[in-house]
Amino acid sequence: MMINTEIPSATGRRSRYFLQITREVVQTWQDLKDQSDSDIERVLFEIIKNVLPNAMCFGEETSPPFQTAEGVTAFLIDPVDGSHNRERGLPYYSVCIAQYDLGRVSCSMVFVPEWATLYLALEGRAYRSTPFGMDEIKVRAPVPPPDRAISVFKRQFLSGGNYPEKIRTISCSSIELCLVAQGALDAFVDQTGYEKQCDIAAALYILTAAGGHYHYDCPVDPLSGADPDWLRPRRLIAASQEVYLDEYSWNP
Repeated sequence: MMINTEIPSATGRRSRYFLQITREVVQTWQDLKDQSDSDIERVLFEIIKNVLPNAMCFGEETSPPFQTAEGVTAFLIDPVDGSHNRERGLPYYSVCIAQYDLGRVSCSMVFVPEWATLYLALEGRAYRSTPFGMDEIKVRAPVPPPDRAISVFKRQFLSGGNYPEKIRTISCSSIELCLVAQGALDAFVDQTGYEKQCDIAAALYILTAAGGHYHYDCPVDPLSGADPDWLRPRRLIAASQEVYLDEYSWNP
């Protein structure tokens, strides 16, 4: 799969290592795509350890509780976000990796294999790469509600909420957050509470690097620490504009 993973402006040591890991994940995917989530996760751990032997790796499927440590690089992985879609042959799933240094996310990727699309955030900038090239991405400018396109968590949508916005439901939160980051959506709203730290950390870093904002219903910021209850689903609102957070809040 020919996806560009070369970013000339990414010169930091952490970014170079992360791009090496990203490149190997993309190149290996054809051999992984039909494997189980847990098997994919184990291979991702091996790829990371081959590049950074002393790194700590944590994933939804196979590892102990997520934690960070002083002076040690940690990786938080969701091997397949949107497993339910993948099982049904729907192209809405992704591979998510967030790299933590000094307790904070420093690099992240969301790889959408069925779209041949890779989202990256490095050194405070966000990118989208496809076989047609790589572009830096930014969130959309402010627009009134009738002109917005938002994604709403499906249970909330089916509950009969009345929205003036155009609703798009993909049922894969990492992809939906990246669509906000690239300006295709204006907000992602999950007032039900279905988002685990491993589901969203990588995509949230991409969103913030693109200029977006979020409110996560957790005492720990997923970009700057390890939630002790990291597999507990929580509510999330993410938007292109900070003012939208209040508009879609579960505590208006």
